Amino acid sequence: MDVLDPREVAGEIVILDGVLLAARREVFTAVPFDAETFDGFHLYDIDWSYRASGAGFRLGVAGELLVVHASRGAYDAGWQGYADRFCSKHNAGRRPPKPSSFFGASLESADQVRTFYALLAALSR
Repeated sequence: MDVLDPREVAGEIVILDGVLLAARREVFTAVPFDAETFDGFHLYDIDWSYRASGAGFRLGVAGELLVVHASRGAYDAGWQGYADRFCSKHNAGRRPPKPSSFFGASLESADQVRTFYALLAALSR
């Protein structure tokens, strides 16, 4: 599992890279997905959330949901093509990546995941 933030609710979010995105209908109406630029699997979520936050909508992360995603992703040529589209669209330029903030742990069960999250949450208090 990868842990990005052990808090139950994280606020002041600008970009989401998500396995699950939820919003009110009016947010999706005001800021639709850009299906023309992001016509495949990669970065549509990052583009949408970045534009939604830029449009004044508040984003948050509900860490208490304990969602488990079975893939860490593949940063291959396909991903890079969409990253280039994102950078071009948002005039993001290219910089060397910062060191990763991912921390990995091998856990055997949902109970171990819950226990691990509880320990992390206790550390953040």
